[in-house]
Amino acid sequence: MVGVLPFTYALEFTLFPTLPFELRLKIYDAILDEGRVVEIGLSASKRWDIFFTHAKLPALFHTCQESRKRAFEKHVLLTMPHTPTDLYGPVPWLSRDEEYEIWKDNGREPDPLKLLINHDADVLYLSLKSLNLREPSWSPEDLWHRSTALEHFMWNLVRSTSGEDTKPRNIAFGGDSHIIQAIGAQLGLCDKLRMVYFVFQDKTNKLTREIIPTRVETLSPRDDRLALWGKMIDGMRETLYRELISSSECNKASLEAWKSIEMVPAVLRRQRPNEG
Repeated sequence: MVGVLPFTYALEFTLFPTLPFELRLKIYDAILDEGRVVEIGLSASKRWDIFFTHAKLPALFHTCQESRKRAFEKHVLLTMPHTPTDLYGPVPWLSRDEEYEIWKDNGREPDPLKLLINHDADVLYLSLKSLNLREPSWSPEDLWHRSTALEHFMWNLVRSTSGEDTKPRNIAFGGDSHIIQAIGAQLGLCDKLRMVYFVFQDKTNKLTREIIPTRVETLSPRDDRLALWGKMIDGMRETLYRELISSSECNKASLEAWKSIEMVPAVLRRQRPNEG
């Protein structure tokens, strides 16, 4: 009797390089189109507000030369300068605890934040929270400082980008009332913006280190929170519109761009750094 060979699973898909080039590109694009949540954090030195991120580049940047080339074609470089703290006073919490200082002030200007962004798929997430595991207690001065720093970030985001490909298309904000005064009319001046997520629930668990943002989820039509959060967004949209039309930079193009922006409530999901 002829013996039957045991069934084994292949640990690698060795036939991928033999696939047609066009099919390999479609696979790369499908992976890149999953997108990332790129969260911008805020730390500080005695002279600078330092913007930073823990977001990692997609794995295709490190897979092979072909995938790396395709990944670069899908991403653009976003360069954001940091903000001098003397624009609006000293950092409130530095006098209490300087462990939150991620950049040691040695008298020189810090290098700007540089990000590779896939604007078609990635979501830029801005909130008043730092990405540090532990945060100082928030006094009214802390909130004011962080709101103002975020306002300057938005100002630079609108004005420091050049060319159509460098304009942000998807932005998420922490659903906080202080966000409104921070982003103000700047949001309406992002002429390529198409989706704004207001994150009303941030699934952060610092005890289990679930701190890395993975995806922004919109609510299902059956979610009980949709009606309440929808009304809050209607109020935010009205406030933001008033901020826009009162801006000296408001024009017909920015008003038309504003009408095309979709604003939705969302939940931010996170995971541990070593997952996924």
